[in-house]
Amino acid sequence: NWALKIGPQSTVITITTEPPVLDTQTSSVGTTIEDTKVSQVPINGRNFLQLMLLAPGVVPGTADSKISDRGGAINANGMRDSMNSYWLDGLDNTSTGVGQFTVAPPIDSVQEFRMETGVYNAKFGAHAGAQVNVVTKSGTNILHGSAYEFFRNSALDARSYFDPEVPPFQRNQFGGTLGGPFVVPGAYDGRNRTFFFVSYEGLRERRSFFNRGRVPTLAERNGDFSGLLDPSCPSPTFIVDPLALLGGSYQPYPGNALPYIDPVGQGLVDIYPKPTVEDAPCGGVNYVAQVRRAINPDTIVSRIDHRWGDQDSIFFRYNLTFDRQDIPSGPRVGTGTSVPGYGQFARNSYQMIGMDWTHLFSSSFINEFKVGYNRWQLRLWNQDQGNMIAQQLGILGLD
Repeated sequence: NWALKIGPQSTVITITTEPPVLDTQTSSVGTTIEDTKVSQVPINGRNFLQLMLLAPGVVPGTADSKISDRGGAINANGMRDSMNSYWLDGLDNTSTGVGQFTVAPPIDSVQEFRMETGVYNAKFGAHAGAQVNVVTKSGTNILHGSAYEFFRNSALDARSYFDPEVPPFQRNQFGGTLGGPFVVPGAYDGRNRTFFFVSYEGLRERRSFFNRGRVPTLAERNGDFSGLLDPSCPSPTFIVDPLALLGGSYQPYPGNALPYIDPVGQGLVDIYPKPTVEDAPCGGVNYVAQVRRAINPDTIVSRIDHRWGDQDSIFFRYNLTFDRQDIPSGPRVGTGTSVPGYGQFARNSYQMIGMDWTHLFSSSFINEFKVGYNRWQLRLWNQDQGNMIAQQLGILGLD
């Protein structure tokens, strides 16, 4: 038989961390998100704004707001989502007219960022919300790079209770980075002096969903609106003679049916699709159709760093984003229609260019010169642009 002896009991506590160093140079309140968190925190959609939710007092912006519809939004300390200032490598990255960042760098190009939410430094201003300064990566003496792709589809999606089936969905997000010394064989060797860094990210998303709305019923298409007087309706709707209203009298049409149908009015009604939902309630949704939205943005980031001597350093940077979207009628806030063929095409572009020159005069005297320019261009046009419906219906005087 084996005998087990009771060993001695002891407790050892080892403290290996050190308290954070107190910053005595500024009284600002903020949070710094380092490279480890930037690269390791899983982010759905890979939008750098989501990393800001790690800072205290920051919550996601209101859904379907104008800012949320243009790339995402946050609320800091109860301020509106348009009250934040965005900086990219110390250069102003805020679109003044919109209150949103101009360009959004890919996550893989971000080194770190600091978000200040109170008691700002004197160099900040214009907005009372958060001050978000994103620092991008730069090249080194060693050539390095990365490549990635994220794929999602509807294979494992559950059907919504209100949908007849799972609509198709496919999302591909891909890109890469490359950085190192700027070298031209036989002409220039930029090791220890000149470095480059470039990054690209693309997104191809095809999302289908079901549009719902109310269109004229088969009876209404023929001028019969008697169904609007059914007892099941929330409230009765009477069709009255408009000419009698001009004369000051109220004369409903007998049986709530039009005595005649104007050809122009009939042409407008025929533009609407026919109902697809049988036995729809009075005034309820009687049209459901599957539509598809396409999103195709491309983002390019480039940066050149150069040092000469021990007292001067300079960098140039350029960001460009092309955002192409095909938006069907209905899903975008403000379209107000569920009729197919009346969506929008968006061909937007966002760009930023800037430089930063730092000169060291002495150990206590440093000068930093910055200049930047950003541009936000929105190009939207309707899907039916160019359709001469007025002329087709015989309406004169309209182009």
